[in-house]
Amino acid sequence: MRRTEGKDMIFKMWPTRAKVLVCTLGALVAVADFSAPGDINIAIFYCLPIVLAIWSRSLVWLWSSTVVFILLTFVGFRLAPPPTHLDPSWIHWTNRGMTASALILVAISIHLRLRTYELLDRAIAEREQAQKGLRQSHDRLELIVEQRTSALRQLSSRLLQAQDEERRRIARELHDSVGQCLTALKINVDVLKRSEFIAGVDKVLEESSALLDQALTETRTISYLLHPPLLDEAGFVSAARWYLDGFAKRSGVEVRLEMPIEQVRFPNSVELGLFRVLQESLTNVHRHSGSPEVDIQLKLAAESVILKIRDYGHGIPPHVLQRFREAGTGAGVGLAGMHERISELGGHLEISPANPGTVVTVSMPLSRDKDTLTNSAKAGQSGRNYPAA
Repeated sequence: MRRTEGKDMIFKMWPTRAKVLVCTLGALVAVADFSAPGDINIAIFYCLPIVLAIWSRSLVWLWSSTVVFILLTFVGFRLAPPPTHLDPSWIHWTNRGMTASALILVAISIHLRLRTYELLDRAIAEREQAQKGLRQSHDRLELIVEQRTSALRQLSSRLLQAQDEERRRIARELHDSVGQCLTALKINVDVLKRSEFIAGVDKVLEESSALLDQALTETRTISYLLHPPLLDEAGFVSAARWYLDGFAKRSGVEVRLEMPIEQVRFPNSVELGLFRVLQESLTNVHRHSGSPEVDIQLKLAAESVILKIRDYGHGIPPHVLQRFREAGTGAGVGLAGMHERISELGGHLEISPANPGTVVTVSMPLSRDKDTLTNSAKAGQSGRNYPAA
């Protein structure tokens, strides 16, 4: 950059310095013209300071110096020593007139060049002004996009929270309302079974009782899957063990689990986020991967918790995985929701290919406060019975 500026300064000069140079060179030509005999036309060299006047970038200075040099052209012949050749004086005056005409032509050429420079400077200034306006518009648009993105993220966070609250409400309604009705109905059926009734009804009552048992089990399972009470009462580790046991029984997928034995509690938002990631990942394994086994590992770092889920199935196509890494989309609503939830909590979600299968790694930051991260001996001691997931 400095080398370029130095090179430009060779061909460009400050206007004040250019004017000083024009005056100095003009004075030297005048001294030489006044000292030489009248028939030696030194005045033609006034063209040089007129040409150098282009650096002054001033039309007024150009024509002022041109007029002065024309006057000096004729004055120089008058004040110069007598000519060496005794030619008629009109020849010398004509020669000086032609010199003045040449100076005027040079000045006109420099005038046109300066006008071109002015037009170029004006065009450059307008272009820079337009570029400045474009940059300002671009900055304003970026600010608007950033504000809209922030608003969308906040809206997404609120939607996720509302979804979790709705799941919790539905789970509570299923457990407290539908579950109680089914339980009461089962009691009535059992009473009818023990009473003397029409022959052949026993079989119907037994089938009805079995269906009620199945309905109760399914209702409780749905309720606990929507929002497992263990997550609030005993923490993520206990809720994950309960969920994985049920998942292995339902899907037939072998689950290998590596988690802390002690009942470690995390912040509520972190526990909920980890559990939803675990649910979504295992759902994808069961529906799409075709993996016969899954490895799940939970690690505690200094200020974060890391959950890693590895399957041995078909894996995610590379182009889908690349699009998800770049834009967070293209891999289904479930993974996009996982990514959004983890991002809102300040965590990091990474999905990488394995040979075979896929690895889902979630890193969540932790607050090392006593109220949010405890090693509780009371966790999991509520005495409540939970069905298999």
